[in-house]
Amino acid sequence: MQPRNVNLHPPSYHPSSLVDAEFDVIFIGSGPVANYGAARLTRTGLTVLAVEAELYGGDCPFWACVPSKALLRPIEALAAANAVDGAREMCSKGVDVNSVFARRDRFVLNWKDDFIANLATGNGITVVRGWGRIEGTKRVSVQPHGEEDRYLFEARHAVVLATGSESYVPEIKGLEHLDNGSERWDPRHVTSSNYVPAHLIILGAGAVGTEAATTYAGLGGKVTLLSAGVEIMPGIERHAAELVRKGLIASGVDVRLSARATEIRRHGSGPSRVEVLLSTGETIRGSTVLVATGRRAKTVDLDLEKLSLSQHFAPGLPAPTNDSLCVETEDNEKWLYAIGDTNGRNMTTHSGVYHARIASNAILSHLANILSPSELEKLIFKNNITETRLKSEPIAIPKTIFTSPTVATVGHTLSSALDKGIKANQVSVDFSFPGAPFPGAWLWADGEYGHGWASWIIDVDEQILVGATYVGHQVEELLVPATFAISNKTPMRELVHVVPCFPTRGEVWRFLLEQAGY
Repeated sequence: MQPRNVNLHPPSYHPSSLVDAEFDVIFIGSGPVANYGAARLTRTGLTVLAVEAELYGGDCPFWACVPSKALLRPIEALAAANAVDGAREMCSKGVDVNSVFARRDRFVLNWKDDFIANLATGNGITVVRGWGRIEGTKRVSVQPHGEEDRYLFEARHAVVLATGSESYVPEIKGLEHLDNGSERWDPRHVTSSNYVPAHLIILGAGAVGTEAATTYAGLGGKVTLLSAGVEIMPGIERHAAELVRKGLIASGVDVRLSARATEIRRHGSGPSRVEVLLSTGETIRGSTVLVATGRRAKTVDLDLEKLSLSQHFAPGLPAPTNDSLCVETEDNEKWLYAIGDTNGRNMTTHSGVYHARIASNAILSHLANILSPSELEKLIFKNNITETRLKSEPIAIPKTIFTSPTVATVGHTLSSALDKGIKANQVSVDFSFPGAPFPGAWLWADGEYGHGWASWIIDVDEQILVGATYVGHQVEELLVPATFAISNKTPMRELVHVVPCFPTRGEVWRFLLEQAGY
């Protein structure tokens, strides 16, 4: 059952409607990552085909980033208003659930992809619907949904894999017997539902699980969040995770740590018909189980395993790439690339867009080396194609988890820095800034909602910033300066010349520098 019975396969853009079967570059996938890379290439004069198996635009606009934030924003706005005298008195009621869902529907264009597809074609991208597979060197087949025929297309220069990722479903006894869409949810159900479950039990306490808990608790639902680890949100600073856990508990979420689902059963009918047995020996009954246990690269049924790749690959694993995002073949031909979640390097949209820039530059650079002068004259190389390899290490990619409070992080945690052999020191401050002449100036505007915590990880030997974590209201806006400093290995002594504005959350920069001895 598809969430909300959305038609994932509109009849438009059938491959039989195309006159040409040869393009300069073929993208398999159509999300923000593919669209960015494809548009960069069409601007140079190249012809580009984008193959999409479902709605054009991928997961981000319809199932992930956009709808999840559209659902969270009204909850966040109400909480912010309730923290300020004068506004609080006018906020006696909670959010209007139906209005929240209606707002989300507008943001996802009611799951119609015409607008996004038209933007792509307006950028010169040729769009086709169907499942794309690699049929050989620079050859791609497209199989429309519900049909047996495959239509063959040829790429003159490159094929780019931008298929994204899909939910990972663990083997839990009984999970397969739950009714998909009512008793059992995946992340798409979270962002497309038009009702609040009586009792949502969430398996997994990473970004998807904690954001879902924030959303449905904020909409007035009963929520239980299960974390297999000793804390929620693995991979971030422990204190940051603790603050989010306390925030979830304050909003009514029942958080269970070191609790893994071992079996799921049906127990009669009604709002507590689903029974989840835990590794702790406890049993929880609810109405709906959300499986939010992670994601994996969507590389099954692409036929990549038929190619002679220079690195190990199996369906379901990330496509192996070099620093130009090229999937190297044994014949050393540079024609196949993988960007975004498909290569597993960093599963965020913004990281994938960065990948698209590098891969498109690599393709253009390769063409500049192999095409004749007369052929090059036909192309308009307006792009700066000097950057053809990844510069940012994986640690320099920022990430935000929109819980309450929000967590924004980039680079190392103290634990990961020490594991890498870095002689690291951690400095941290509370957003109240005790001892400051005007402590927590923005608290005057945001009230208690303005509280938060910030941490920097410093390489003691190099005296550079290698990690930053911020927890609090709208802290995601603090990430760019730290990301720049980490990516460019800017000396700490230079960071004192970055002057934050008063009274803003950015002042945390100055107080962290003082904690670090600058």
